[in-house]
Order: sequence, then C-alpha cells, then structure tokens
Amino acid sequence: MIKQELISKLTQYGYEMSKLKRMPNTKLEEMLSDCINKETDTQVGEYDKGVRESDSVGEICNSAAESNEGEIQYEMIEICQFTYQPRLNEQKTFTPMNGTKRVVIDVRYGGSAQVEFNDNAGPIPLMPGESTLYDSGDPFKISSSSRPVISITYLC
Repeated sequence: MIKQELISKLTQYGYEMSKLKRMPNTKLEEMLSDCINKETDTQVGEYDKGVRESDSVGEICNSAAESNEGEIQYEMIEICQFTYQPRLNEQKTFTPMNGTKRVVIDVRYGGSAQVEFNDNAGPIPLMPGESTLYDSGDPFKISSSSRPVISITYLC
C-alpha cells in the first residue's frame, strides 16, 4: 500500500497527518493493523455478548432467518468477523464456528496469501484486495510467506 493510502486511512482513526508523513511505511502499516484489530475486537466482543445471551449460533441463525410473517429469508447473517496477520512463512488451520455455512476471506494489504479448503481443489492464491468465498463450514488453511492482513468473516 502506498504511503498516501496509509495516511488517509489512519487519519480516519484520528491520527494527525503531519506526524504520519514523517513515519516509515512499515510503522504506518503496523499502526493501521492495530486500528483494524481494535475495531475487529470490538465487533467480536459484541458478537460474544449476543452468543452468551443465546443458546447457540444455530439459534441465532434460525431466528434471524425468519421474517415477521414466518417466511424464511435467504440472506446470509454475519456471525463473526476478525482480522488475522500471519507470521512469516506461517501456515494455520481455521475451524469455523458451529452454524457457519459460508466463509469470506479477504486479503486487505501487506502481502499475498494462499487459502486451501477441504474440497481438494488445491490452494487459491490471493493478492491484496482480492477475496474468496467458500460455501461450507469445514476447516480451511491459510499460508503466506509474507505478513498480509487478512479479514475472515463467518456467515450463516
């Protein structure tokens, strides 16, 4: 990501532009990653609160899928979103939460990644700005030789 983009995004989080212009790109990327992680932690915290009040994720999905007339709506409901930044040359397996029917993986910035699902189709390379969709709640693997910031969303 170019320096102007990083500064633009960080000013949205309340940082002063004059201070940001003097910092190296790597520091700006770290700061942006921290901001995104804090924002994601808040979202996940709100999700956790909703789950504690309910019996299960499946119950959340089922109740959210019914309209006032009792008809089933076929919209996907976001049940969890978080940001992941792998270490150099790290490979990690993720197991989606119970009730997950679709997974969206989006490489935000910082490098490329490979995603491998349990469908034996082989790894899918993703560059910054690219995303992929997987219609299953099965485990999947993310690997990278760099340190991209990756957004992972579970839907039901």
